[in-house]
Amino acid sequence: MRRFRSLSIRKKLLAGNISIIFVMLVLLGISNYMISKKILTDESLDFSKKITDQIGQNLDSKIKRLSEFTVKESFETDIYRALNPAYKERMYDRQKRMRTFGSNLMDYNKEIEVVLVRDNDGTEYRYASYSRKAEDYTVEDIADVKKIKELYGKAYWSRYDDSLVFLSRAVFDENTMEQVGVVTIGLNTGFFREIYKDLINKNGNELFLFNSDYQVMIHTGSKDSSVGEMIVRSHNLEEDTEQEFYYKDRKYIFTLENLGKNEIKVMNLMNIKSISDRAVQMLRPIWYVAVVAIIFAASLSVWLYRDIWGKLQKLLERIHAMEEGNFAQETSDFEKDEIGVVASAFDNMARKMETLLENITEEKTQKKSAQLKAVQFEYDALQAKLNPHFLYNTLESINSLAKLNGDREVADCISILGSYLRETISKKKKFVLLEEEMENVKEYVELSNMSFGGRLFLSFDADEILSEAVVPKLILQPLVENAIVHGIEPKAGKGHIQIFSRCVGKDMEIGVCDDGIGISEKWLSVQKLSGEEEDEKHTKVGLEAVHKRIQILYGSSYGLSIQRGEESGTIVCLKMPILFEGEELEK
Repeated sequence: MRRFRSLSIRKKLLAGNISIIFVMLVLLGISNYMISKKILTDESLDFSKKITDQIGQNLDSKIKRLSEFTVKESFETDIYRALNPAYKERMYDRQKRMRTFGSNLMDYNKEIEVVLVRDNDGTEYRYASYSRKAEDYTVEDIADVKKIKELYGKAYWSRYDDSLVFLSRAVFDENTMEQVGVVTIGLNTGFFREIYKDLINKNGNELFLFNSDYQVMIHTGSKDSSVGEMIVRSHNLEEDTEQEFYYKDRKYIFTLENLGKNEIKVMNLMNIKSISDRAVQMLRPIWYVAVVAIIFAASLSVWLYRDIWGKLQKLLERIHAMEEGNFAQETSDFEKDEIGVVASAFDNMARKMETLLENITEEKTQKKSAQLKAVQFEYDALQAKLNPHFLYNTLESINSLAKLNGDREVADCISILGSYLRETISKKKKFVLLEEEMENVKEYVELSNMSFGGRLFLSFDADEILSEAVVPKLILQPLVENAIVHGIEPKAGKGHIQIFSRCVGKDMEIGVCDDGIGISEKWLSVQKLSGEEEDEKHTKVGLEAVHKRIQILYGSSYGLSIQRGEESGTIVCLKMPILFEGEELEK
């Protein structure tokens, strides 16, 4: 930052404009990338749903036609007669029926390359296209016969190799509707390719077809089908779903649709990286705009620099003129921009400086007059300071005279009064230790006891930790006076005053308790320390001053509180921060 401040205005403008545009374009690019990626992901996901739905519909339709044709041929050729021993057909007739059935299927469906028929006794009839050998295939090697029978007529799909997929289903006796065998039809992958050839590879997607055992039958991608097998192992494919997952540090999205009638699951798989690459390609126009914007920013910075520097040169000329004592010249040819405002303020400053120079002589005269007044004030203060000393000397003389006359009680009273006045009047300290303040209160109570005939009793319950805490001077005397005048004096008999101190967190509480006549509930519910109303028995002698003094010194969270005693009397409590000598009270 310091290095930037030392640059010239031209470089600052250039760096500032380019930085602003660069940051804006980076933020715009990031936000555009995120938005584009989100839109492309949503579009791809929607496209994936449509693909799986369309493929599912096409596959359902095509398999339905194939199934209907297969069933129709099986009934027309009566192959159940050849499979059911109850009809006792000759071997020649059985083979003829099977040959007719197989040739019809392969003649009318070019995708069918193998037809296998097996009866319940295990006898198989095999037929294949010219390019394949029928003897290479057996039903037991291709499909689970037991499971096919359990499906009771539903299709069972199984993969043989990359070019051949088998469809198996049970064969029923037309008369008894008993299962008499299994027919297995081998379809080349062209049967499925015709369905999805126009729907894949537009967005880098891959298509998987699973059978009811979650085996991959068809995979359209160029890579192996391990990713599809991993999905089968780690996800529940019983219901239609769309999910994200990671495979080999790559993120994918797949959409699955179950073709319930045909026991086939169609899954479309998309690589998120291909979507991200498309989003990056969409950012190219932004980078072209960035180059143009930076060139424009550089040109604008140069033009602004020339305009600002020309105005600053005029202002410098005005400053040099002032250095030579020419205050009258004004910079009136500036436009009303920021530099023009500075120039106008500079002219005002020059006029004020000229006025100040004219008033220097008058100020010197006023300064001499102020010095004379200060000397007079010091004299008055010295005279006021002498009066307390006169009072102390007079009290000492009276004390000595009382001792000479043998009046010990009067002498003690005058001695205590002199000590009390010396503490409260002569010392200039505004703050004292808490133990000193309590000692001062003790002397005040002793003096008050002279006029109360010994009715007052004073006790202390002070925390020793707080003995050296600093408190405002004479902070407790008004509270004790209030307890005596308004609590104990109206009461018949003796009165007890207790002063306590305790720590409350980082603060301290100092309380003055009396067993006097107590404070009325009306006063507590109506009166406030800053209010104007007064109760007849409890006035606010000194309490308001103490409360305001504490809040001025320490803040509004501190101050004075009043409450009734548990049995009688009144408790006045002060809350102040704990401070010791040397700490800054302003804090």
